[in-house]
Amino acid sequence: MMELMDDLLIKCDDCDNEMKICRDDFDFESCSYDHGDNGMGDEIEYYCNENISCSKCGRKINIKISGYEYPVGASLKQSSA
Repeated sequence: MMELMDDLLIKCDDCDNEMKICRDDFDFESCSYDHGDNGMGDEIEYYCNENISCSKCGRKINIKISGYEYPVGASLKQSSA
């Protein structure tokens, strides 16, 4: 599962309005790819494609975020100390 570390701050190209978007508001999907005979196994792609409207001028804004885990299991894990 991909998680963003921080909230996002975006700026509308039309009116320069800045908006903060909570990191928990993004819904990521994933798909897996097999790299075959390279010996490193599968790769997971995480992606999100969200559409929002500027809170000031109403312009439609498309936000695309993607990340990769390769090889699977290589992501950092937090430990509880």
